[in-house]
Amino acid sequence: MVPYRVIHGVESTLLINHVAHQHLALLLLPALERSAPSRVVAITSDAHSFYNKLDLDLPSAETYNSMAMYSASKVANILMVHGLRKQIKSPKVYVNSVHPGMVSTEIFRTGVHAEFLPWSIRGLVETVFRFFHSTFGYSLEQGALTQLYVSTSPDVEKNEWQGQYFTPIAKLDKASDFSRDTEQVDRLWKWTNDTITRILTETKQV
Repeated sequence: MVPYRVIHGVESTLLINHVAHQHLALLLLPALERSAPSRVVAITSDAHSFYNKLDLDLPSAETYNSMAMYSASKVANILMVHGLRKQIKSPKVYVNSVHPGMVSTEIFRTGVHAEFLPWSIRGLVETVFRFFHSTFGYSLEQGALTQLYVSTSPDVEKNEWQGQYFTPIAKLDKASDFSRDTEQVDRLWKWTNDTITRILTETKQV
C-alpha cells in the first residue's frame, strides 16, 4: 500500500488503479471495436469484497486508510468493466476482470502499511503477513496464468463471457453484489469521466 498522496485532486491509489485505467480503455475503444474480436482484462483483487460503499469524496490525511483505498480501487475496476460494456457497440469486444491471487513478490518488502492497527501489534502483524505472503503465495508464473487465460483462451469467445470475474487459477467466479450494482456502475462511470475531463483541461492549461 502507499502513503497518503493527492494528485490532481484525486487520491493517488484511486487515480492510478482506476481513473487512469478507464482513460486508457476509452482511448483504446475505437481500435478495440475495429479489431474485434478483442479483449479487455481488468486486474482487480478479492480485496474488492471488503468494500461495499462508493465514497468518492477526497479523504483527508487524518482519515486516510491505505487498505480501504486499495479495496475501493479494486471494486472500481470491476464497476468499470460493467460501465465499459455499456459503451461498446460490438458484442465481440470481451471485457472481464481477474483476481490474480496472492502472488509472492516483493511488494510488501517495506511493510503492509497497516496504519489502522495499534502500534503495539502493527510490527507483528506485518511480519506474519509477509511470512504467509512469501510462503503460501502463488509463484510469479502461477500468478500470471489467470489473466493469460482470460486474455487468450478461446473459451472466452466460445462461452461469450462478458463482465465476468475470474480467480486463480482460471476459475469463473462471482464478484461481490456491490461491484455489480447498476446504480454504482453508472455513478462511478460519470464521476470518472468528469474527473478525466477536468484533469485533461487543467493540464492543457499548464
